[in-house]
Amino acid sequence: MSISSSMMIFKLLTFLRNFPVFWRGLLGFFFRKSYIQSHKIWIKSNRLCSDWYNYDSMFEYSVYFASIADSEPRKSMIAIRALEGMDIDQLSISFEAESIFARYVDTINLKNISKKPVFCLLPNLPQQDFIQSHEKIGLIFAWDSYRLDILDLKFSNIDRKITNHSGITSHLSHTWLLNSSWVNYQGKCWNTDAIEECKRTFYLWWNFRFGKPKVIVYSPYRIKASKIKVLKNILLQPIINLIIWIATRNAALSFQFWIATSSNLFILTDDSRLQWRWSTESKPFVN
Repeated sequence: MSISSSMMIFKLLTFLRNFPVFWRGLLGFFFRKSYIQSHKIWIKSNRLCSDWYNYDSMFEYSVYFASIADSEPRKSMIAIRALEGMDIDQLSISFEAESIFARYVDTINLKNISKKPVFCLLPNLPQQDFIQSHEKIGLIFAWDSYRLDILDLKFSNIDRKITNHSGITSHLSHTWLLNSSWVNYQGKCWNTDAIEECKRTFYLWWNFRFGKPKVIVYSPYRIKASKIKVLKNILLQPIINLIIWIATRNAALSFQFWIATSSNLFILTDDSRLQWRWSTESKPFVN
């Protein structure tokens, strides 16, 4: 065997050995934008201050609990703001989370709280990790419930002072993990709920729009179809059903989505829809 032939075989073996790395990099080049956009959509609806809770008509608070979906450093936070016309001169609260293993307590002392939110870290609170699945207990997370207790509260313009007020215990449903879709890419967890929603839209289109007439007339009376139409339905319906079955497989739905986005002809919008890139209207790819 000549030297040139040996070199060609060596290069081929090297390429085959490194092909998985090359393939993952190629897929990442096409997928990364959609992963980032889908994750941004999820963050927008789950970030701090996206939801506010009224604490016994005294003030409002919003919480964000760190999870594996966050970038480092992962930090849990709470935001507090006063109700309209109920500014707070002094507030001391205790935030307590609990699991089947332990309790975690953070004490927060604040002054001069108005409608402008005050942001505070919860340094003692661990992130929402899935620990294990127990056959008797079920799914075990790092912690499952939290309670916000008032140690001392004094309003600015109201002659009212509150001490040692226990709040209601809130139990986490962990829907961020159990009811969401995630993918691990380049060592980070990306939320793919928006991508799955687009795939679901494709699925519905194939099942309820493809091969169907634009106008369907429903009548209490039997409408007699022509022989040509009946024959056409008999011949075409099995083919249509086969196309629908193939197009609605999960691999086929994924292929349709990635072709649409990686071609840069369509973009993933903030409301989890595919839209023609140069569209002047908010018109979805599939409706």
